[in-house]
Amino acid sequence: LLLKGKAAAPALIAVVDSGSGNRRFIATQLLGKIGDPRAVVPLITQLQEASASPLRQAAAEALGKLGDDRAIGPLIEAVKTETEVTVRLSAVQGLATLRHADVSVYEHALEDWHPDVRKQGLLALVKFAPGGLEPHLRHLTGDPDPGLRYLVVQLLSRIGASAVPALIEALNDSTGAVREEAALALGRLGATEAKEALIDLMARSRDPDGEAARQALRQITGIDFVPTE
Repeated sequence: LLLKGKAAAPALIAVVDSGSGNRRFIATQLLGKIGDPRAVVPLITQLQEASASPLRQAAAEALGKLGDDRAIGPLIEAVKTETEVTVRLSAVQGLATLRHADVSVYEHALEDWHPDVRKQGLLALVKFAPGGLEPHLRHLTGDPDPGLRYLVVQLLSRIGASAVPALIEALNDSTGAVREEAALALGRLGATEAKEALIDLMARSRDPDGEAARQALRQITGIDFVPTE
């Protein structure tokens, strides 16, 4: 059916409308790949009404791939009201694929309880609102998920001097990889105001974060600091 392209769409839509769960799931995936606009309304119905969350998730993903603006409203609603994480995540991704540039829905995703949804919301903001990113990054430096905090530090390092205070704070993060990335970022930025904080990190850690602090100090001062026992 995939090889038949849009000629297969009516048969696949019929499966979406009345087929069994597994057949509907496969048909939904195929419709997303084929890209026939006739599938938009049936997939919106599936997103909104299917009792099985894998079917709603597949519908959200397929709607993003179809590239039809009729899906924007239902996908926004899914981000805000859907109970299943996988569906909310696919809805955020679908909106980004559709190049939906109203950042309010991505800002809403930053408040989601699940880190994967927050991360996807942040990546969408990087794409659609890079100039207004810094306040969100400052807010997320205290996020409970270490993987997201690591991404935040990486993004802060791209902003420049105004991000230095937040990067200095990140030198005290509970996760070593975050501290290491913050130290390296401060070195690349040549942040002289971070010198004392970097010395402190180097002195208290023999792990990669301490070595990163030493490297940063060398970049900032031109001096190779030696950790003391």
